[in-house]
Amino acid sequence: MNAKKTNCGCDQRVPVADLLLGNRRVYARLERETPSGSHKDYAGRFIVEDKRRRGEIHQRRLSRFLVPSSGNFGHSFATHTRDDHVKVVIVTDVLSPKPLRDRFRDDYNHVEVELVDDPDDTGSHMRARLELIEKLRRDDPRLILVDQYSDARIPRAYEMSLINDMYRQMHEDLAAVFVAVGTGGLANGLHQFRERFQLNFQIFAVDADGSCLARPPKHGGRRRLSGYGNGIAPPLMSEVRAHLDRWVFVQDEEAVEMCHRMRDQHGTWVGPSSGAVLAAFEKIATWRSHLLPKSGHVVAILSDGGEVYRDTVFNAAWLERNGLGEFLQTQTSKTLTAERNERRRTAGEHEPRSTDSQRRSSHQRAADERQRHRS
Repeated sequence: MNAKKTNCGCDQRVPVADLLLGNRRVYARLERETPSGSHKDYAGRFIVEDKRRRGEIHQRRLSRFLVPSSGNFGHSFATHTRDDHVKVVIVTDVLSPKPLRDRFRDDYNHVEVELVDDPDDTGSHMRARLELIEKLRRDDPRLILVDQYSDARIPRAYEMSLINDMYRQMHEDLAAVFVAVGTGGLANGLHQFRERFQLNFQIFAVDADGSCLARPPKHGGRRRLSGYGNGIAPPLMSEVRAHLDRWVFVQDEEAVEMCHRMRDQHGTWVGPSSGAVLAAFEKIATWRSHLLPKSGHVVAILSDGGEVYRDTVFNAAWLERNGLGEFLQTQTSKTLTAERNERRRTAGEHEPRSTDSQRRSSHQRAADERQRHRS
């Protein structure tokens, strides 16, 4: 994997990793390298700058913002308002990474966290979050809602930054994009960018198997991972759903397995939505490769890094508690086998086999044994 320079021969602010999965090449944008550590950095920064222009953020009076987020958008908004005269209330839930919630409390004096733990049958906390938001707004009318689920500025923010940058990185030869879907902002931006410039790249929407964005959860599946999928379709997602070319559904086990593979094989930590995107590409490349374009570049947008998921995706006890222990045992077995094979390769060992000298020694021992019996 080359995370600094692609085969396209272009350097970039956000690194692009050149990967081979299912015998097909994919260029993976590592959005963890943005200032706040995820692709939500673009949207958060755009909204903050626009609020400054509109006077909603002013150094002479305290502005109060209410930000619903599963983690990354809230972190972006907190990062870009750090030096402003504001108070930010982030409404999140227990699926969000605990290290990120701790960072809100420890590193940002202007941030308060409201934590929701009331999942629906699919494991989503979206309805409970929305209910809490309405209550907080009733209790404090001064709160200004920053609604990443319906704000039309969100897709536009991605168009002007991430998507435009990605298109130039691929020398305007973009054939397909694999993107995790949840709030719908980035997928919506991809569609609008394609329409605005009359392009024809395909959009592969990567969704959790237990999500309700495109269809009811299969086999009553329940989401255990944050960052993609949703219990209900937010407005930005509903707007774009019919314009997405393909849907690829990924089980939690597949997303986690890919996260571990990226860490173990490439030394790159990615979050669960990024693992899902790469797992989706590999499934298509392996089993339905005819769906991929025959020419042009395919890009996978990796939303964030995996460091804040050490307590979940990369934690054995958490995996066991959440029904992913079988994956862990399989992964451990694969790792041990790989390590054993690597030791053999390094030492110049091979699978055990009888050499001529070993066979002669064996025959000699047998002959000696027969001679003793005769005696």
